[in-house]
Amino acid sequence: MYNHIENQLSLDEFDYPIGKLKADNRWIVLSKLIPWEAIEKKYREHFGKKGNVAESSRIALGSLIIKRYTIVVMKM
Repeated sequence: MYNHIENQLSLDEFDYPIGKLKADNRWIVLSKLIPWEAIEKKYREHFGKKGNVAESSRIALGSLIIKRYTIVVMKM
């Protein structure tokens, strides 16, 4: 089961307790390059009407990107 959230803030719209991230932050730049709407559409097709609610496509893909980035950086 999947519930899509339409009003999610982007990274540069979110106000962090320590202040906003800079526009040239690598994660902000990367988030603007990813076609989130197209990914969301494909992701949504894989879920039925029953069962536990799945995480959003941004969380699913974002965690995989961070994991991969961490592995690559750790090997350097």
